[in-house]
Amino acid sequence: MEFPKNLGGRRSSKELPRRPTLALLNLWRVILVLVVLWYELGSFSWAVAGCRWPDRELLSKRRSPPLGHTKEPIAHVLLVSDPQVPHKFSLRSRFPWMRFAARKSYEWSLRKSWRVAKGLRPDVVIFLGDMLNNGRLAMSDSEYTAYWRQFKSIFKISDHIPVHFLPGNRDVGLGGSKSFSPRARERFQKHFDSLNNVISIAGHTLLFLDAPDLVDEDYRRHAAGKTFEDWTGSPGGAIQFLQDFANVNHTEPVVVLTHIPLARPEGASCGPLRERGSIRRGVGIGYQNLLGKALSRFILQEIEPSVIFSGDDRDYCDFTHLVESKDGTVSLIREVTVKSFSVTPEIRRPGFQLLSLAPAPVQQPINADTPCNLPNQSGIFTYGYLPAIFICMLHVALLNYRRRPTALHLTRHKTNASEILPVWSAISDAGFDTFDDLPSRMDRPPMSGRSMLTASLFHPSRSGSLGSPWQSPSGPHSPSVMARQSRKVESGEPEEFDFPAAPSTPSIEAGTSLGAQWEGKARLTFGLDSLKAVLHQLLRAWLGPRRVIPRSRSWVQGFSKDVFLVAWPPMLMFLLIHILIL
Repeated sequence: MEFPKNLGGRRSSKELPRRPTLALLNLWRVILVLVVLWYELGSFSWAVAGCRWPDRELLSKRRSPPLGHTKEPIAHVLLVSDPQVPHKFSLRSRFPWMRFAARKSYEWSLRKSWRVAKGLRPDVVIFLGDMLNNGRLAMSDSEYTAYWRQFKSIFKISDHIPVHFLPGNRDVGLGGSKSFSPRARERFQKHFDSLNNVISIAGHTLLFLDAPDLVDEDYRRHAAGKTFEDWTGSPGGAIQFLQDFANVNHTEPVVVLTHIPLARPEGASCGPLRERGSIRRGVGIGYQNLLGKALSRFILQEIEPSVIFSGDDRDYCDFTHLVESKDGTVSLIREVTVKSFSVTPEIRRPGFQLLSLAPAPVQQPINADTPCNLPNQSGIFTYGYLPAIFICMLHVALLNYRRRPTALHLTRHKTNASEILPVWSAISDAGFDTFDDLPSRMDRPPMSGRSMLTASLFHPSRSGSLGSPWQSPSGPHSPSVMARQSRKVESGEPEEFDFPAAPSTPSIEAGTSLGAQWEGKARLTFGLDSLKAVLHQLLRAWLGPRRVIPRSRSWVQGFSKDVFLVAWPPMLMFLLIHILIL
């Protein structure tokens, strides 16, 4: 059947605007794929693009007197602190799928950061503790081995590059707790490295300290009421190891590596590169922010390191210790607390440290270091992905809104009955069988609200909804009867319908219809099982002829389809990056 092309200057449902062109959807696909490539790969490479090994500073020191000149190569040491690979129970949530998603997101962040860090091609890699977020917890051997393999799968590195590890309080524990495993230290030595260690790199002696054990034993010394000089360290403990090292005369400069920073005055400045505050004293279950004062003084005075590197604090800190030796001389010893390598709420941008070591012909330290920052990975989602997704969805929504389908409506103007009657049928999703015999033109005055109500309730429709179709649509009486009844309503004349006499024992079942017939020429029927449709027509008559009831389901379906067409290429690219590249 054919509908009028224009009714009152409004578009009909057959004249909806064309859907968004495929070019616009493809443009958004390309944009979002580029956004994913940038934030997953490009932003990390760009963040470390200006990060270089501090060799130029070393070369100027090596050529200046009295050090002379040496042709031995410079050793590049990559310092990584607090990666804290999450355990399956590390991230708390009520829903298992949320824990899994958060853990995977955390691991992907570590993989992306490690990819650019190892791209700097270090000669030696040193982890400053807290490799595992919950390595100290009580668990079975098989579970710990799987946890360790998870760490190794993230931090992959060539076999020819030496890797060393410091124990952190999250690796071996600190203090007493029922949740800590008594085998934590044993497992650390088996899977990672020695608790205390000494190695030599490029003319420098690197001293690895078991800081959690130093804190535990220092508590025992303090409880015994002895000074540090009078205290005899426990056999095989960290203090005994430190005392034995101090009693040996070393010909090489010493670089001290400890997970917990050394003591310093309260509120001491950490330099301009720190994001917030300073390192303050604090202690709790399983942690301590700083080493004890006596222990720190012993390290500074007896070991006399050229530089100290620590971790644990998450943020960067560059602090210089003022040390007074036994002979009264004062020296300055610099300590650098390396930024956390993992995403943490304490800082916006994670990071790592580059250390260059160069041998010298005399006992003189030649080392230089520089920090490197990684992207603000929480900001990638907040200021990167979310705005791009919002703008894309808003644009697609506007495009679909412009082409939204709307219900047909009547307008307040003088229209031929031959145009209006088919529209009445279209409103209730029904129609005539044929329009061949309808008059071509029939004048009709403007419709009032009451006429609209009458036309909405008594109109031809499909059988099974509000009435049944016209049984005899052809003939001179079918359209004229409706036009005549409308005129009577507007002039105040009573409406006259010749209903047939009802049977003596009526029997009306659900789904049946009642009918009316005029002069035996045409019959109009309406069903009793369509109360919802009747209320819908009453509502439309009450709203007025110029109100539109949108079909929101069609708009939502079109919007959802376009969003899916735009979203699947960047989502596929995201998965390919994390599966194939990382």
